[in-house]
Amino acid sequence: MLGVQSQLAKSFARVRTSPSSSYLFLAFSVFGFFASVPQNTRAQAVPGVVVKGRVLDDSTSTPLPLVNVFIANSTLGTVTDTVGRFEIERVPIGPQDIVASMVGYQHNTKAVRLTDSSNAELEFRLKPQSVQVPAVVVEGRDPIEWKKRLKRFDDAFLGSTSNASRCRILNPEILDFFVDKKTGRFTATARAPLQIENYALGYRCQYFLQLFRETKESWQYTSYQYVGVAKFEQMKADNKDEAKQWQMSRRRAYEGSERHFLTALLQKDSRRDGFRINRIRKYWVQAALQRPAGFEIDEDELVKPGDLPFQRRLSIEQPLQIVYTHLHQTRYSVIELDRPSIIVYTNGYPEDPLSMLTYGYWAYQRFSDALPIDYTPDE
Repeated sequence: MLGVQSQLAKSFARVRTSPSSSYLFLAFSVFGFFASVPQNTRAQAVPGVVVKGRVLDDSTSTPLPLVNVFIANSTLGTVTDTVGRFEIERVPIGPQDIVASMVGYQHNTKAVRLTDSSNAELEFRLKPQSVQVPAVVVEGRDPIEWKKRLKRFDDAFLGSTSNASRCRILNPEILDFFVDKKTGRFTATARAPLQIENYALGYRCQYFLQLFRETKESWQYTSYQYVGVAKFEQMKADNKDEAKQWQMSRRRAYEGSERHFLTALLQKDSRRDGFRINRIRKYWVQAALQRPAGFEIDEDELVKPGDLPFQRRLSIEQPLQIVYTHLHQTRYSVIELDRPSIIVYTNGYPEDPLSMLTYGYWAYQRFSDALPIDYTPDE
């Protein structure tokens, strides 16, 4: 079973498909043209530990050199040495997925819970796997239909924001699609890691897709669920201007995001960072995605201490409307939990992302807007 960090995007993020949804898309696109201004968005640093170990061939127990070992959804990683050993420093405490990947072998993921009092020593055993030649069977039957489904997948997975237009999958031929004729559910599988280049944010990524589903829940809502682990690598800028542009774009992707909100909320800076929190009724969700609704509450009502210094307990009994106003751009999101309370780390990541359901602006942010877990807005 995958660890909690394997869910990079919001699971079951519901996106409105009614006409009013065009307003939300417009709000995001326009925002992309504005420069950010300094705010108190510093994420509290979570202590780092050392993760080390070795990687072996599962059949022969022979050490494997040059294996990629990385912290899922981050830029943190290394390769094994000549005797199959690796060491990764500054790994944030908390639940992490650690992945070992090498061509010719099945990748292996270990879910661990790191604490500030111990370093992790791991052993990976990789099973050999024959290298698959990219199949063209699905496309060969009906290339036009396959391309339509690829476009559908791109829109759902990468998104339709301004960042998505500069984000592309380099090896789409490894994707297979299926549409259930009875339910209309759209699913996708990948025969190898997706190779993704995001020229909007300056990242090159490998994405190990575990699950992708798109389901029409009603005429108003479509739910998306995709689970997997990503390896982020910063691209090398051609010049200083491009490096500065990437820095600004990453900051814009962060500001107003779910992670920004949770970080500010836990540090009791949500109002200063431009957020307003309104408690609403369940049947107000549709209206809350277009205009202020409910009544404002104080952040102290939601956050309590956790078991560890870098944990907080977030309690949400009714849905919350989160209004973010920045440079005259107002964005509306709604958040609710599938349980009375959850644990959130002070760097803005919930212990179990599957416990959170979001609507509105946050639901529109997809992989093209994703930042690695070790990103900080002060970069």
